[in-house]
Order: sequence, then structure tokens, then C-alpha cells
Amino acid sequence: MNPLPWYPVKVRGGQEEKTKQRIEAAIADHGLANLLKEIFIPSQRVYTVKNGKKTIKKKHFAYIVMQADLENKRLCELLLKVAGVYGFITPEGTGRQYTPTPLTQQEVEQMLGIQAHQDQITHELKQNFTV
Repeated sequence: MNPLPWYPVKVRGGQEEKTKQRIEAAIADHGLANLLKEIFIPSQRVYTVKNGKKTIKKKHFAYIVMQADLENKRLCELLLKVAGVYGFITPEGTGRQYTPTPLTQQEVEQMLGIQAHQDQITHELKQNFTV
């Protein structure tokens, strides 16, 4: 069996985690959990030093990426009814009217690789940072 494809979904900015929880709850409530493997929230860590104090903040981009069977119309329709979901990100545009378009394998590897690299940098900074 082929792995499920990854799809980018536009969500309300600043509420990515809450929207992820709503999606997971709605899918479980409707008995469609077998159609969802994972939801990933892309983020970027922003490092600042002010008055000798280091801070790390996470910046989100108002979208999530989900590994799911969005060819299933029931799941697709349910997803669009979840509060905070604005629609699908596709080459044609972003919105509810567009059919979900999966990311290419190269895009998925790049996205997951960038996140893993940032996690490694954060770990190194926490260990070796001096002012």
C-alpha cells in the first residue's frame, strides 16, 4: 500500500494548533480516523537577544499540512466544515472551491527536512549559548 499523500490546508492564522485539534476531534467523531495519518504544523523559530537575554519564538504561517486520504469526499467535506479551516492550497489558488492537490515527494522531504534541521539548531543553541 502506498503511503497517504500530504496536502496543504489554509487555516486561521494564530490558531494553527487549535484548528489541528478541532480537525482531529471531528475526524474521530465521524469515524474517519483511518483516513488520517498525521497533521503537521510548519513553523519557524525566531531567535532574538535583547538585554543579554536569549528568546526563541515560534512563527507559524497560517497553514497546516496533513497526511490523509483527501480523495475521500466525506473526509474532504468534513474538513471544510471545521472552524478555522479556510480551504485548500493548490497551484490554482487557495480556498474552499479548489480540489485538494497533494504535495510532491520533494516538497514533503524539503518541508520535513527543514523542520528537523531547525529542531537540531534549537537543541544546539540551548546547550552552547553564552552572552
